[in-house]
This record gives sequence, C-alpha cells and structure tokens, in this order.
Amino acid sequence: MTTAEEKKRLRSLHKQAAEMLMDDSRLWDGLNDEQAGQLLKWGVAQMKRLLPQGVNLSEDEVEAWLDKQVTAVGNMMTEVKELTPELAKLDAASLKNRVNGLLDNLQTLTGEAVKGREQNWLRMEWTKWDATEAFRQLLLMLGFDLDNEDA
Repeated sequence: MTTAEEKKRLRSLHKQAAEMLMDDSRLWDGLNDEQAGQLLKWGVAQMKRLLPQGVNLSEDEVEAWLDKQVTAVGNMMTEVKELTPELAKLDAASLKNRVNGLLDNLQTLTGEAVKGREQNWLRMEWTKWDATEAFRQLLLMLGFDLDNEDA
C-alpha cells in the first residue's frame, strides 16, 4: 500500500515524465494530430506503469532513472513514428526484424513477455496498409487499447 507521501511523489514523477515527453516534438513530428495524441498517450501510459519503480529512489537517483525511462519510451515512440510510413514497403524478413526489435524494446521496458505477437503480423496483409492503418496496428501490437485510450 502506498502512503500519501508516495502518492504525492508518484503524481510529481508522472507530471514530470509527461512534460518531458510532450516537450519533445521530435517524437511525433510527421504524424497527424490524432496519431500524435495517441502516441503521446501511449508513452505517458508506459511511464505511469514504470513510475512505481522509482518512487523510493533518492532525489539524485530518481532524476537519472526518470531520464533513462523517458529516453527508452521516447525511443520506442520514435520507432513507431518512423516505422509507420515504411511498413507497407517492407518485405517479410525486414518486417519481422523491425517488429521483433520493437517488441524486444517493449519487453525490456516493461518486463512483460511479448514474444509471439509478431507472428500474427506475418499473417496479415501489411503491404496493403496505408500509414493510418500501419500506425493503428503498431499501437495495437504494443498493447495500446485504441477503444479505451485511458487504459
């Protein structure tokens, strides 16, 4: 159970992490407004899941830890952004490599097993997807609930 002080610190860390992600427009440059908003929500949700790990760190430790986590989430956001327009052009081997890299990063970030998700992709007709559908499918693969974006 978290104390009032821990809850206050979590809120502060959450605000700081969200601001760090929102302040870096490079993470979503080139996406439309809706996609940028969804990608940012995904990134903030990832940070919210990670923040309890940093609540008991000292002030010196938490700054370095938070920067590392925001960088990792930002790198994944950049990969989604860059992969979105390229997806339909990839052959099966390239798609598998890029998707596996993205899933490996997600697993490292969250500690959750995500292997096997790429197999469904190889059965889909990704070569027919436009950038909007590619983006949608990438977020779904990463576990973002597009019907309940606050989840």
